[in-house]
Amino acid sequence: MIIATHIRKLIVLLRRHKRFILKRFAIYLVILAIVSPFVFMNRTTIYKTLLSRHDDWKVYLNEEGLLVTDYGYQAGVYVGPHITPRLVATGAISYYNQFQEGNETAGVLFNNTIEWLLNNFELSVLSNSSGNYEMVHWTHDFAIWDLPLGWHSSMVDAMALNALALSYKIYNDSALLLLFDQISASFEVPVSHGGNVLELEDGTSWYPEYVVPPSLDPDYRYPLILNGFLFTLLHIYNANQMLNSTRLSGIFQKGAASAAANLHKYDSAYNWTLYHSASPIKLASYGYHQIHIDLTGILYEYTNITAFDTYNLRWTAYTTRPLFTWEEILSWEFISNGLLIIAIICGPIIALDIAQISVRRYLRGKKSGQES
Repeated sequence: MIIATHIRKLIVLLRRHKRFILKRFAIYLVILAIVSPFVFMNRTTIYKTLLSRHDDWKVYLNEEGLLVTDYGYQAGVYVGPHITPRLVATGAISYYNQFQEGNETAGVLFNNTIEWLLNNFELSVLSNSSGNYEMVHWTHDFAIWDLPLGWHSSMVDAMALNALALSYKIYNDSALLLLFDQISASFEVPVSHGGNVLELEDGTSWYPEYVVPPSLDPDYRYPLILNGFLFTLLHIYNANQMLNSTRLSGIFQKGAASAAANLHKYDSAYNWTLYHSASPIKLASYGYHQIHIDLTGILYEYTNITAFDTYNLRWTAYTTRPLFTWEEILSWEFISNGLLIIAIICGPIIALDIAQISVRRYLRGKKSGQES
């Protein structure tokens, strides 16, 4: 009853000041129309400064030539600096290329990265009716985004395999052969048992960029990021060029066939590639779109699978990325951020408007009091 009374009072008040409210509303709309283009052009800066809960990470080299990533705060939680296996493996491959060009210092740094990889993998044993599987992963000792501490990556495992194969090419260290078998095993075991193989409903397989074993999160939903899978295949292929392993060849061929069978899922109705196949859809950035084109072209050369060539040509013809998709516009994140930006624009204006109205009323009241 009390609530109904207050609602009636509010309706009466709104009717009484209808003309004033409509006038002010029109003014605010005009201001919003004038300011909005500026806000839109600077939306990235505004988002990072006022809305984002994720710091831009910084990468630097330590004294041993290892790349360190300082993540700062992510989603309000301090993650800080970490040496990640991905950047160590990336550095190893880069140092190898520089060493081959005659840079002796790069050779020392290459050895440092290989030593780090050899000292920081995690060995696990899977027992089943077929026997024991020894698997190797480079796990991450920090949680970030929606990934819990202990997550690993099939792409990182493949990159490390590639880097270690380069070391084997130089030094012919037979001790690495067991490690190669253990890495290969991880690409034959399902993620449900701690491996790198995600079996899809259509019978194809996927080597996920991010792997969260059921022991860490039984409900983790894999976003199936396209570039991560294609990079994984590329590193496996490159490693096998040096190792000439029948086992790795089978892993590559199985993965390549599955990737080719799933490319259609990343060809969106917006004439642009998707970053992942999860819902809501996410268009690839210009950079990742070009990566999709480059990788499908390379994999077509390696496999001669028609689908890679078909989508390489189709995606090359896509030249204009839409600013937004309807899925993004209708998402709660987009709507809430839009409302917040409107509040950021209109909040100070409304505050100043209320202040000047209050001052004018005060001055009128004071003047009326003096006249009386």
